[in-house]
Amino acid sequence: MKLALGVTASFVVATACAAVTPPPRADAFAAAVDTANAATRLGATNDENAARRLRLAREEIDAAHALASQGKNDEARRELARAHADAELALALARETVARARVADANAALESAREQGASQ
Repeated sequence: MKLALGVTASFVVATACAAVTPPPRADAFAAAVDTANAATRLGATNDENAARRLRLAREEIDAAHALASQGKNDEARRELARAHADAELALALARETVARARVADANAALESAREQGASQ
């Protein structure tokens, strides 16, 4: 009976130790921060929706750091995943804003060229 209890206890301890989630990797934090920085460089702060997602991403990165420092690694990983997704969305929205501005500029140049051609 003692042997069975000892084996069972050892199994429970080994299983509990195996279930501990490691903290998010430094490169996962770096990827989220890099994406948020890229969105900032592209002008995400100039678009309301992109700026909101960028702000969320930065808050979530900070929250993930805090959770990881408290040993709440599962929560930290989830928060970091949200941060990366929000940073990616901010970057995509910033790219869309840039693309729309380029299209508007091209349309204006085309219209100007048409007007010049019509006046000659």
